[in-house]
Amino acid sequence: MENTAMVQHNELAVSLCGFDLCTNGEFGGEMTLADYYPEIRKVVSVSAKALPDSKYISDKALEIGGTLAFFLVYIGDDGALSFASYNTEYTQSFPIGEYNGGNRDIFVWSESDIPQCRVLAPRTVSLKARVKSRALADKKEDCAIRISGESDAPLTPERKRSLERLDREIETVHRSYAFVTDSVSGEESCSPGAKPVFCRAEAVIRDADAKKDSATVKGDVCISCLVLTSEGLYKNISCKLPFEKSIRKDGLREDDGVCAFARAAQVSAQIEGESQRISFNAEYDMDVCFFVGEELTVTEDIYSTAYSMKQERKMLDVMSGLCAKNVVVSVAADGMRKTEESDGDYVIDTVAFPKIERAEIKEGKLFVIGNCLFRTYIASGGEVITEETSSPIEYESTLGKEMNGEAVWHFGVAAGNCECRREGQRLHAKCDVYMMISGYVKNKYNPVISAVVGDRDCSEDDGAVIRVCYPEKKKRIWDICKECRCSVSETERINRLERNSVSDGSPIIVR
Repeated sequence: MENTAMVQHNELAVSLCGFDLCTNGEFGGEMTLADYYPEIRKVVSVSAKALPDSKYISDKALEIGGTLAFFLVYIGDDGALSFASYNTEYTQSFPIGEYNGGNRDIFVWSESDIPQCRVLAPRTVSLKARVKSRALADKKEDCAIRISGESDAPLTPERKRSLERLDREIETVHRSYAFVTDSVSGEESCSPGAKPVFCRAEAVIRDADAKKDSATVKGDVCISCLVLTSEGLYKNISCKLPFEKSIRKDGLREDDGVCAFARAAQVSAQIEGESQRISFNAEYDMDVCFFVGEELTVTEDIYSTAYSMKQERKMLDVMSGLCAKNVVVSVAADGMRKTEESDGDYVIDTVAFPKIERAEIKEGKLFVIGNCLFRTYIASGGEVITEETSSPIEYESTLGKEMNGEAVWHFGVAAGNCECRREGQRLHAKCDVYMMISGYVKNKYNPVISAVVGDRDCSEDDGAVIRVCYPEKKKRIWDICKECRCSVSETERINRLERNSVSDGSPIIVR
């Protein structure tokens, strides 16, 4: 098991999936630009970002709300590139039934998809995008066994001695979350007289490590700023603002799992006077997930050799930790332009859209497969042309342990450090893809949670009779003793067998 330590605890509580729900819906509105904005002659690009702001539980439902931020780049009636932004609110609901946890124990992930823009008037557009959200939470289930006599009477020493138990260790993982918000700032050089056109940012996580009672998360806010130079050309200025956060988490150990995902809430760029430096300021928020692994001993079976007994079992889909990590993968794409090259063509900007399509586990290894779409904007003959190329995303990791059961995955993915180089009709695009990967497996267990010991159900043995059993090969001594209604420990002692032995077919004295 990777990044997860197993320890023994007295509290026999396993983790089950409380809920893991998805929903999506379309949101948007109309944006009317102020009079000082140029009129819209041609839309170059529209993008959207979902920023979850709030969550609360109401009437067996989880209600979430957030901001859907649109970013519009267009060619105005003055022939220059212009930028405008528009924010609208979105709300979504998840039916969670009888959930006993609180808001802090719920993780919500939202992303926007398929942004669209329709021009209604010279300065008015209709904007919409689909928001896909996933909400998940775990719950704890007690699996300790309670043993008593009839009518809850305490057991006598004699009855206690008659009990035989088969215990089993099962793995589980407890997840918890933390939310962090902060800001970063920095500056880069630029040409004299340059003017910012638009600026965007992506917050990415490079690494997340668990330490004793805390976690350290390292990342960057990758900023891309398009400026108009004094020569009348557009130039993209990139800036990487690193950050490092230490998050307190009591009880966390160095071998526990931790992963994080970040979002850039807003970014600003400013050039003062004739300065040749451009200043950036960006706000970001970050969700951190802690995976604390545990190994618990539960009672798989219990019986008495001398007394009647009633058992109560519980069917559980226990969660066991599989993977929790942040990784960075570099991808590149080569492709031919679909439009003809003109004199003076140059690349203005490149944006990457990574998607994870599936995850597979084979022979103890995790394979993550996806695709990254590159959208490159080229200035050509007074227009802006959009070209697209794509590259597969492939990531392979050794899990360290083969685990059975149903695997459930959660991914967060973002792109940073995008760039594209043009060689005639050929485009060479590349970027870094930052992935948050977390997963667990669900295994079914049916432990005994209570046992009531009743009256004697067999006659007293005077010790004058020896019973011999001729068992089948490869049958457990435990099963043999249960069928013959005799003590496991006594049978192992008489026959000089090791604990949890398996029969080789030889006769066994059972009483």
